[in-house]
Amino acid sequence: MSTFRSVRLSTFEKPKFGQLNNAPAGADVKPSQDTVVEPLGKIQSVPRPNLISTDSYRVNMLPGRPVFLEHQESVGASAQIDPTTGFALLNTSTSSFVWSYVSSESVPFSLEFGQNVPESTTGVLIPPFGAATEPGFVLVNNETGSIIMWESVGRSVADGLFSQGNSIEGFIRLHGNETIECAVYIDQVGLICTSSAGRFYLVTLRDGLGKPQISVSRMRSFRGGLLAIKDTLITRSYHREIVSIVAGAQINESERAVYICNKYGQMSTWQCSSQGTAKLISETELVPLLYKGLCLLYSAADRSLRIQDIQVDGTKLYILSSFHHEGSVFWLVGFAEIENSSNVTTSSLHRLQSYVSTEQSPAKLIVGDKIVFACFSDAVVLLERSAEAHKARFEDALFVKPNVSIFGAGTSSAGLEVVTTAGILEIHLNDRLTLPTPQSRIQVAISQSSSILPLDLQPHTPLGSPAEINEAIVATVKNISSLESKGDAKSTLLLRAEWLRMLITVVDGAPLPEGTDVPVDPDTRWWLTEEMAILTAAEAITDKTMSSSHVKDVGNTPALLISLLSTAPALGFAGVLAAQNALRVVGTPEKFPKRCPWPANRELVSALERAASEIDPVVAEAVQAVCGAYKLRLGYLESQGDRQEYKNVVQSVKVKSGNLIMALSDVDFPAAMQIAESFAVVEPLARLVAKSWSPEPTPSQTAQLEEYISRFGYEFAEVLFTQLRDNNDIKTVFQMFLRSHPEYLARYVEEKQLYRQGWVLAFFQNDTERAANILRKAVDTPTSVQERRVIASLQKLCAIQAGDVDLKESANTVLEVSNAQLELQRQYKSAGDYLRTKHDGVNELLSHFLPKLKTTHLKTEDVIDLLTFVPMKTPGSEDNFARAFSLLSSPSQRANLLAQQTIIHTDWSQVNEETLRDSLLYKTLHSLSSEANKNHLIHPASWSAPTNAPEIKQLYPWATPSSLEKLHTDFTNFNATIEKICNEYDMMKWLHLCVQPEGESMEID
Repeated sequence: MSTFRSVRLSTFEKPKFGQLNNAPAGADVKPSQDTVVEPLGKIQSVPRPNLISTDSYRVNMLPGRPVFLEHQESVGASAQIDPTTGFALLNTSTSSFVWSYVSSESVPFSLEFGQNVPESTTGVLIPPFGAATEPGFVLVNNETGSIIMWESVGRSVADGLFSQGNSIEGFIRLHGNETIECAVYIDQVGLICTSSAGRFYLVTLRDGLGKPQISVSRMRSFRGGLLAIKDTLITRSYHREIVSIVAGAQINESERAVYICNKYGQMSTWQCSSQGTAKLISETELVPLLYKGLCLLYSAADRSLRIQDIQVDGTKLYILSSFHHEGSVFWLVGFAEIENSSNVTTSSLHRLQSYVSTEQSPAKLIVGDKIVFACFSDAVVLLERSAEAHKARFEDALFVKPNVSIFGAGTSSAGLEVVTTAGILEIHLNDRLTLPTPQSRIQVAISQSSSILPLDLQPHTPLGSPAEINEAIVATVKNISSLESKGDAKSTLLLRAEWLRMLITVVDGAPLPEGTDVPVDPDTRWWLTEEMAILTAAEAITDKTMSSSHVKDVGNTPALLISLLSTAPALGFAGVLAAQNALRVVGTPEKFPKRCPWPANRELVSALERAASEIDPVVAEAVQAVCGAYKLRLGYLESQGDRQEYKNVVQSVKVKSGNLIMALSDVDFPAAMQIAESFAVVEPLARLVAKSWSPEPTPSQTAQLEEYISRFGYEFAEVLFTQLRDNNDIKTVFQMFLRSHPEYLARYVEEKQLYRQGWVLAFFQNDTERAANILRKAVDTPTSVQERRVIASLQKLCAIQAGDVDLKESANTVLEVSNAQLELQRQYKSAGDYLRTKHDGVNELLSHFLPKLKTTHLKTEDVIDLLTFVPMKTPGSEDNFARAFSLLSSPSQRANLLAQQTIIHTDWSQVNEETLRDSLLYKTLHSLSSEANKNHLIHPASWSAPTNAPEIKQLYPWATPSSLEKLHTDFTNFNATIEKICNEYDMMKWLHLCVQPEGESMEID
């Protein structure tokens, strides 16, 4: 025999049988002889397991959960609870669902109305007719005004299955684009419907004899003349954006008061009867009444104060409102008195402390015997109706999980039934209400937490003051420390660790107390973290070291671990790793306490170092434990500002951790890579990447390299470059970084002075000026003369391309020096291919530089010295003085020596007017392009050599005291030779003839 779980009804077309919730859209299920309809009605009492229990209430999840609940969005959906019959209603944007929420079945029987109606509809549960045990049901078409009513939901099924005439229909005459916005059943009266045009309609559901019948009348204010016009204008404003329609006191058997309020706090009081008459009694402004109690604390609240709902219980009026304040939305519950069915006076205001939102979303107020419930889409707030004098009013909040939404709620004998996407929660109130404390809130969040709960027990408001939170934490940890499992010591430790982990989660997730920037004092948070690490480490080593009777000594675990690292290293490492993993799971505060946490203390780190270094071959657990301890210790030292010890540990990380990781890579390469990456030990990580890099890298290798560079930056790139460079694989370096990170490559070649690679990089980047600058630096690196000449030539080409005159001239100077040195190499094929002079100081100068002539490039001044003092016995050497002068940048002592040697090496005994042009002085003078050098050469004051020891030392820093003495002697003799030449020969005459332009007569008048 088949059993239908859900039935859908099309109500404004004649209902078709049997569209089931789990049937494909549009599929018809045909009735058969085995088909029956499950009867509805009797409330079955079923066991309801507690979800959460506090000193003031407990919450059950009812077993029945229709499948449509979890697929609905909270926006535009609302729910109604009928505790008398045990039925619930869910209105959505497309249809209405009705089911027995007290059913013991996991998927209760349900009905869907209006799914085939193109317009939006609103369903309303109404009391049973006659002796029926099921509620009646009314469906209003919001756009056409059509109304259809069934005397019971069971009759609606029968109507759809067997007959066409058991439903009752009616009609609200709407005007133009007018639509129905709200439909609420008022006991003993009927439906009150409000429209978008600001009209109110009274829909009675029985005739004078109590038989089902739908009649509709417009609710109007009956006053004539100008007052009627005024009433029309005012009433229309009062009738817009209605948020609440509630029943008031019963006036007689057929009449009762009805209160209708909009979001601006404009409340109208009506006297309505079951005969279809309605009389406006009064109109009241609620916002000014509420603002009187707010203005002192929240002076700007009146601009944003909005009414969300009202409820009436006898003469008591309860008002739920909200207003904006400093970026948040605060919620108020106002307590008021209604006198003579119309006059309203407020008695008190209560701002909800347990609930603050970011926007003014719709919310509902539900009044119970002891509690006023404020129902939001994500929470239900419980607020005591009446507070004793000098005693705080009880308040608490129940939040649902982020993936759960609340549709609505209703009171029952138990307390409150809350309709959510996860099912129906039932809140049972205890006889006594106890204000939540920080400790009770923490303990509830810990003890009741479970993955199956639809409730979010994490605190959503601050737990209390910092002092209160610390006190609550200490008390909670004390309770956790006394927990005992029914199993062995291991299970007891696991239980305590789990509860402690949940405690840390609760504390970390709670909103910050006012005036603080952390949820709990860092010392207390670290204490919790260390306790968690101790429990986890103790659990890891319990099998070997502890029994149930020793669990009370768990606090000695840190000392025990240090001992185990020397006696049973594998067990010690296991305990330390367990503690470190616990720290990672619960997280460590950014700010360390002044005292060093035990997982980071020096003794443990030293013990780990020793134990790891003694293991051969090294194991991954040891390396991981050492790296984890180093990381913690560095964090602690940095927070304390201990720079010297911090530097020492950083060095240990580089050396000891690096060595351990590289040693591990020979045994377990993937583990070594994973540890180096996890703990950011950059140097070994880069070396391992270089070690594993293939000439043709895979996409995964390239992606991993990019990840490392993005994460570790230049520090990683530098080590990787160096490793590949040491492997003579500079090509791979360029392949890796020329396109993706050229800035790192440029920085590396600059810092390491890899000028040959640097200029190529700059050239490929079309930065010829930078390439020329790099080449300018490269010419000063130790290299051969020929290489220097090539570098200078490249510099000149790049400078020309860049249009940089200074760089071009710099290259020309280098080329001149290199060419001069190459000429000297040609003249002197070996260090012995020269005639010794008769000057001892000059001989030492030559012997100092000539051996280097062929092996490396010389400085400009060194080349000038060689050109100045070499013996003039080889072909081409007669041009050496001119070459030397061209290398001089400015007049100096060297220029004096050069001019002096030019005069001395000119054979004046053979000079006459005919041979002057063949003389060394004349040829040298006319080879010079610099006028300054020419003037220096022919100026007798420039022909003196320095004889002062400091001046000679400044010229030749390499000279020993003995060499200085010899050079002093030589220079003194040179000066004497010059003096002799000037005395014997008419130097002024010859100098005058030398400077005459070529082609003029050499004769002197």
